[in-house]
Amino acid sequence: MKLEGRDAADFLFGSLDGAARDEVRLRSRDEWETPEQLFAVLRETFGEKLTAKQLLQRFYGRRQGKRESIQDFSHSLIVLMDKIQKCHPGTFANPDKDRTLRDTFVENLRDQQLRRDLKRMIRESPDRRFQAVREEALRSAEEDRPPPRIAYSGEVEAESAECQQVTAPQSKLIQELLASQKVLTEGLQRQQQVLADTQASLATLANRVQGREARWSALTCYTCGRVGHISRFCTSQQDQATPRNQTTGRNSGRKRQERKKEDESSNSNALQQ
Repeated sequence: MKLEGRDAADFLFGSLDGAARDEVRLRSRDEWETPEQLFAVLRETFGEKLTAKQLLQRFYGRRQGKRESIQDFSHSLIVLMDKIQKCHPGTFANPDKDRTLRDTFVENLRDQQLRRDLKRMIRESPDRRFQAVREEALRSAEEDRPPPRIAYSGEVEAESAECQQVTAPQSKLIQELLASQKVLTEGLQRQQQVLADTQASLATLANRVQGREARWSALTCYTCGRVGHISRFCTSQQDQATPRNQTTGRNSGRKRQERKKEDESSNSNALQQ
């Protein structure tokens, strides 16, 4: 069943999505009762905003880029012409459309010698169409293209020389950095060795102190009976002095001296052990 008029417009509206659907929905229903009216609304909103004159200037001013192939350049001209015809119908007359595309293509090619050859061919055969001229341009460009090794040998040599100029300073800098890193590594190793020696010395000293404290802890004072010192260093002798001790006189002092000698003799043996 073929849809026409309002039904066809409704069907197309149901196929729309996003901004296009919103734009049509905001319009009055009278503005898109037919498919032609609906397409007109879409072209008005989302179509090309440039005038016919601006588009023609872009078309005639389109030149082949430095690295653009002939095939890509010809496709670009075809797309521009189609856009002009869609946005501004009747800009190109049907008999002159192919000729306009052909002449613009030849005039804006990058290769000057190829342009002269194609123009001479058109003068000899004025009715030759765009597609035939395009194929001749592609064939000539393919034949005139030198082998890749010959075409780029000079560029490769130049790039090689530039690479050497760039890599030489970089290699020198890398060597200097490696030398500096070696010096820093050796200095760090020396510091680590000094730290290890210091830690070993501290450990030895700590062991000696602990051994001495252990020997002193084995000593016993025969004056007060406490451990950790001898009678000579006993501080409790003065506290133990009484009137009775003062009256005993020389006998009491002699006994303390005897105990002191015995104490020192036994404790010195303990210290030597």
